[in-house]
Amino acid sequence: MSDQQDANLEARRIVFIQDEDTNETLDMEVYLELEHEGRTYALITPPVPTVNLFQVDDAEEGEDGEALNEADLDTFKALRKEIDAFLKPWGVTVSLKGSEIRLSGELPEEVYADSPMLDIEGEDDEPETFLQLGELDGGDQAYWLLMPMPPPLYAVALNGDQAAYLSDDELETLQPLFDEAMAEVEEEMEEDGGRG
Repeated sequence: MSDQQDANLEARRIVFIQDEDTNETLDMEVYLELEHEGRTYALITPPVPTVNLFQVDDAEEGEDGEALNEADLDTFKALRKEIDAFLKPWGVTVSLKGSEIRLSGELPEEVYADSPMLDIEGEDDEPETFLQLGELDGGDQAYWLLMPMPPPLYAVALNGDQAAYLSDDELETLQPLFDEAMAEVEEEMEEDGGRG
């Protein structure tokens, strides 16, 4: 096995954070860390892929396509059996961890290759990209099961293996540092990809 393959197999650091909606403790993977003024900050991500459930409504008059609204956790719980049945042919299931819907198991490569990508306007009016896994029939309501691409990253302060979400002011101050660190990571990945 090459050094590069060994590096890819290294386990990422796991930290814990309290879900803001449910207060449940979530395990998260550290994507990158940085030091600033004696404190440690990081971008963290769920350790497994997550999915989002969106309610599909007719577009408002004068607009094209469908209107998508993220479904709440109660809707997910009500549709849990249908979601698991939909995912079963791919050998994956879902579980609820805090307010995240996490996948258990690995999706086959053809799912990534064959599923359409969608851009959906996020909370900050910036488009977010999702892989459309499929459509579910909830009786008189249709739903789309979507996977965020790339996985979500959350900015946090670290204290040992405990993480805390940053305030808006902290994030505004640290955003340039995170952007610079992300650019370095992406450059390293491109260089590593070019060596193969």
